[in-house]
Amino acid sequence: MEHPESSDRVPVLANLPAGEGVRLSELRGLELLDSPPEESFDRVTRLVARSLDVPVVLVTLVDEQRMWVKSRVGLDASQFPRRGSFCTRVVEECGALAVRDATLDDRFAANSLVAGAPHVRAYLGLPLLTRGGHAIGTLCAMDIRPREFGAGELATMNDLAGLVQDMIHARELAVESRGLLRAAAESEQDRAQMQRRLQRIADHIPALIGYWNTELCCQFANDAYREYSGLTPEQMLGRHFREVLGEELYARNSPRALAALRGEPQRFQRKAIDPDGKARYTEGQYLPDRDETGAVHGFFVLVTDVTELTEAKGALELSNAKLLKESTTDFLTGLANRRVFTEQGEAVFRRMQETGQGYALILLDLDDFKQINDRLGHEIGDRVLHAVGEVLAGQLRGRDDLAARLGGEEFAILCSGDFTEDSLHEMAGRIRAQINRTTVDSPQGPVSFTSSFGTAIGNTGDRNWTGAFARADCALYEAKAAGKNRIVFGRSTLKGATGRFRSMGILSEDN
Repeated sequence: MEHPESSDRVPVLANLPAGEGVRLSELRGLELLDSPPEESFDRVTRLVARSLDVPVVLVTLVDEQRMWVKSRVGLDASQFPRRGSFCTRVVEECGALAVRDATLDDRFAANSLVAGAPHVRAYLGLPLLTRGGHAIGTLCAMDIRPREFGAGELATMNDLAGLVQDMIHARELAVESRGLLRAAAESEQDRAQMQRRLQRIADHIPALIGYWNTELCCQFANDAYREYSGLTPEQMLGRHFREVLGEELYARNSPRALAALRGEPQRFQRKAIDPDGKARYTEGQYLPDRDETGAVHGFFVLVTDVTELTEAKGALELSNAKLLKESTTDFLTGLANRRVFTEQGEAVFRRMQETGQGYALILLDLDDFKQINDRLGHEIGDRVLHAVGEVLAGQLRGRDDLAARLGGEEFAILCSGDFTEDSLHEMAGRIRAQINRTTVDSPQGPVSFTSSFGTAIGNTGDRNWTGAFARADCALYEAKAAGKNRIVFGRSTLKGATGRFRSMGILSEDN
């Protein structure tokens, strides 16, 4: 959603909080405001979106006039007015903020993101602190539906906010290092003292930090290079890039080094196997060193170990995939669950309204299933349900159809496309015949079973998708009453809402 407000039209706030000058100074010193997107920040916002299942995630920085967006998921705007924003509250109070329904909160009900698109309801935000302890921005998640954020979700946000904060701290140290390097070059008198100070700072940073001139000779290295190359920082000085990296790595990295000397910043990742056989991941940056005229005199090297972040990302993605499957799939049959069925029903109805593409519905209910459970036990009953799920999955036409278990022995197939009563009856007949041929083993011999069917076709005159569901539901009741193991086409909803409706938490359009 575009928000056209620009910073020159946003009023400067009066009576800013105490200590705001120091906070703003630290914020500007980071050189992050109005900077281009960075993948390291974007990875975290994507992880938050998937982990918390929210449509909007932001990394924001708050200056005296505005809330500027460094990284975003689900929103196009790059800045918003500071006054009345969620993130301003987090920064000013320097603490986490959770809002269940912003429309009911007098502090935020008038916010443009709440009153207008995307109509934010729930918010969870954590402050991002500098090394000096000042809150300069937030990592925040927003949902368009009211919700409570649980302890587990808050813990996840806290960990991911910590990753963003670590990146900010690394940026502070890198900025400080660059400043010290330039100061050392400008003042020959203070060069030795500044070099020692810079060395102490760089040696305490858990990353490879170096400086290479236009001849690709090392002019600075921190102590982390000792473990990498076996050379002390003093021994690194004057050595060529090729000598330090070795032929193989030099062939891969020298094009990036030459690009940095042309003034093109480089960012890349590498994977390596350590002597113990463990995979290690690093992220490298080659940052051009420009003077006031724009001339490049060399480039800074910053290589950090991102193994933990990479592994955490992989673990989160696996966990999210598992959670997604569990939240959308019936565990016993492997079919879609009724929540997915309901969402797809609403989707095909909207598509019919927008494009005219039709849809149809087949409901089926196993006949006398309770007798199978009572006579043979629930384990055999579960095998029957699983077998029915396999039959339905095998009869789907592809992505145009969705088979679901609605609960108990009740199943449904949602079919996209234009159907007639005859073509829908033919499809249901194939499924019925396959179910009638299917058996499952039991201690008392093979168990066979039948099912009753109710079918219906979506009509453009329906008020919502439950119109077709109601017709198919009534037809299913008629099939049961007429002797079971048969197919009935639904034309009316005279019976009104049924127990099947109530169990799914919906009402027919006639109720």
